[in-house]
Amino acid sequence: MTGYYFRNNTVNATGEWMNTWEDGSSYVYSGNWAAHLNATYNGTNQEEMLKITPTDFGPLGDLNFSDLVDFSFWYKTRTGTGSSTNQGPSIEIKLYNQTNGAYFATLKQFDNYNASTSWQQYTLNNIGWFLHTGYTADNAWYISTGATITTDSDGNTITTGAGGAHSYEWWNHALRNFKVAYVAIDMQNGDAYVDNVGIAYLDLTSGLRCQRVYNMEEDKLVPSDWNAYNSFAERVLVDGVLIDRFDYHLLRNYVEGVYAPYYTINFETGLITFSHYVIGIGYTTWTLPIGTHIKVLYSTIEMNEKGRYEWMVLGKDARTIDSAAAAYVSEAFDSTKDIRVEMMGMDIREFDYGPNSPYVMAGSTTSVRSNYIDSIGRSGLGDDWCTTWPIASSNMIFMAGPRANLGTEYMNEFLNVFFARSEYVVNNTGHSNTIMALSCWNKNNYTSGYGVISVYEDINGTIGLVFWGYTADDYYYTCKWFWNSGIVYLQTENRGVTDIILHITYPTADPTHPTIAVSSERLGTISEKTQHDP
Repeated sequence: MTGYYFRNNTVNATGEWMNTWEDGSSYVYSGNWAAHLNATYNGTNQEEMLKITPTDFGPLGDLNFSDLVDFSFWYKTRTGTGSSTNQGPSIEIKLYNQTNGAYFATLKQFDNYNASTSWQQYTLNNIGWFLHTGYTADNAWYISTGATITTDSDGNTITTGAGGAHSYEWWNHALRNFKVAYVAIDMQNGDAYVDNVGIAYLDLTSGLRCQRVYNMEEDKLVPSDWNAYNSFAERVLVDGVLIDRFDYHLLRNYVEGVYAPYYTINFETGLITFSHYVIGIGYTTWTLPIGTHIKVLYSTIEMNEKGRYEWMVLGKDARTIDSAAAAYVSEAFDSTKDIRVEMMGMDIREFDYGPNSPYVMAGSTTSVRSNYIDSIGRSGLGDDWCTTWPIASSNMIFMAGPRANLGTEYMNEFLNVFFARSEYVVNNTGHSNTIMALSCWNKNNYTSGYGVISVYEDINGTIGLVFWGYTADDYYYTCKWFWNSGIVYLQTENRGVTDIILHITYPTADPTHPTIAVSSERLGTISEKTQHDP
């Protein structure tokens, strides 16, 4: 459960979710999502709420009000002049005097006139900044009229309304034994965006302070560009065929002259609707027949808000150096980009020492590489691991070269920098068993002292990120460069570059400290990036 929801208290007020992909980054403080509370004054008072109900909250919960010790949130308003008809959001807390929820009181903060078109953080400690003239932290809180509770925890009569205003700490003690039903971000007569709501409370058992940040990401998809490499966008397949998201199907229609089917997706709920083209009618809802195999991959929940790689794959016969180098790559993604690598696996089955460990290639269950290759030399990825963890159509990292890793060999057929295996070279002119720069105008080739980083998206949606080198040393230092500075450097590389070749120089006097530089080979799917193009 997310623990938060919208509650519009007037007819014309609305609450909606905003995301960076569809609405723009200015509406979100961090991550992908934020809440939009629209209670714009229209001649009558309007109110919209984002209610927070964490664990142990609610009429039947066990959280005492005295244990609710802090809260905060980020917000910005649509317009920047604060007034009674253009307010900022404030806090409302509903309390019950017993766990059966029979009697209640609502603790409210006086109006927030601090409207700003820039993001600012509301906290309990700086509440005075978010009150209009005449109110301070010492008299910011009151019990609204309509409360059915008449006495506090000590039996004293409660004065409701503005005449009973006190500090939060005063009420926190006076109503200490009351139960917290919810904490709400309350928007009255204003229009604001809210993100990163923090609730701090004392643990019921240990008494330690706990804090939960509701960053608006939970249970929603990660919206992103659908066909960009490494965008971690959702992928939808029908009977093994990748279906285009709406709008992207138009490119296929234009290039291939076909009316490609497509789907639309609600990023909040994950609801997918299919459409296809019917001659004489045009595009219409596509009702899939019973028995259709639908495969959906997506990133969701806050721990995956930046996406993840489902696999990092090493060869079954990999050497220790292959594993050591792989550690650099996984650490670079985790520490620099906060992107997880979820599963480690092998290319083919390790029958002798790890018969139950995951492998990703299809075609056999043996430990013999040749059994995974068909009669014309092709290998292929499995559909999934244990029926629920995707392989084909997922985001994958392949480590070490085509001879060391059958997964790299599979990707080798598509990459713009590839290893020209002698088995497939006809009329060898010096290119056999070398690194070939396919889209380089000069068709250059390289051997010892060069490493490769490439990315490719297969037609079934599989993203393959590949690291290898001509020698094991070259591969190792390619990965070390990626961890040390390369992952940052690649964020500034030109769009369209899919493959780079690194030049690794081993000084005779100190070969264990090589120098590594990006060579002139920075290639795309059609051509190379010229050195004169910044």
